[in-house]
Parts: sequence; C-alpha cells; structure tokens
Amino acid sequence: MIDSAIRNSYSDQQIYSLFAGYLETLQCGAHRIGHMATQPITGINELRARFRQLMIELDTTSSNAEDKSSVMKQALYIYGEALSRLHSLNEKKAA
Repeated sequence: MIDSAIRNSYSDQQIYSLFAGYLETLQCGAHRIGHMATQPITGINELRARFRQLMIELDTTSSNAEDKSSVMKQALYIYGEALSRLHSLNEKKAA
C-alpha cells in the first residue's frame, strides 16, 4: 500500500511525508533496522545514502536472521520506490 501511494504521489513533499510515516512504523515495530529508520530524511541525497547502506547491511545479514532480512528487503523496496518517484518528478520539473 505505501509503495502504491508513493508511486502515485504528485510532489516531493508528499513522498517525504509518506516516507516519514513508513519510517515511524519501522521504529515502532518489533523489527527495527537501526539507523535506517531514523528521521528526518533531509532530501534525495539522504534517501540515496540510506538506501545504499541498507543494501550493504542486507548483504551482511546472516541467514540466521531471516526475520530481520525480510524487513530489510521490504524497506529496500520502499526506499527504491521513493527514489524512483522522486527522480521521475525531478525529471518532469527539469523538462
């Protein structure tokens, strides 16, 4: 659901607002992913940096941590959707 809302967002601010809500659910949930769920996101560069760090952490997560791994995969997907939509909106602004 959050991915669909992000995909259909019409402004940067709306994406950041939705993403902030997603990060709050990660902070409150039983499966925390550490500093990846801290706020605020200060812009697209911050989002990119956290996305890259999350990819690295997923690669180093042990197979014994299956539960954390699935949360990290979901987070990567949501980060990717947000980055993709922000990129799309920025291209439209530049045109």
